[in-house]
Amino acid sequence: MTDPLLAEYGAREPWAVVLYAATICLIDLLQLAMFATLRGRHGVRAVGEWRDTAADLSATIAAFGASVPIAFFAPQAAMWCWLALFPVKAALGRQERLRSARRDG
Repeated sequence: MTDPLLAEYGAREPWAVVLYAATICLIDLLQLAMFATLRGRHGVRAVGEWRDTAADLSATIAAFGASVPIAFFAPQAAMWCWLALFPVKAALGRQERLRSARRDG
């Protein structure tokens, strides 16, 4: 489902793209802080492999964060930058599966 703000204004209003990208960054930063707190203070190890979780969230933060300044000059180009996450997430998923297979096998 597309965000109505982006669907309506994304192509011509930089602030719509900036707001959306900043929101995604904030959500993932909070999620990364939550995982770090669970792992560090509470000793929870069942939240997934820390390295994989941190890499996944950091990739999203980097891609959406980098698109913020781009959005001021070219809102559509900023949204296209988000597609860079597909190969990055695929590579991270492959690494996670390989590590898991080595650990289990």
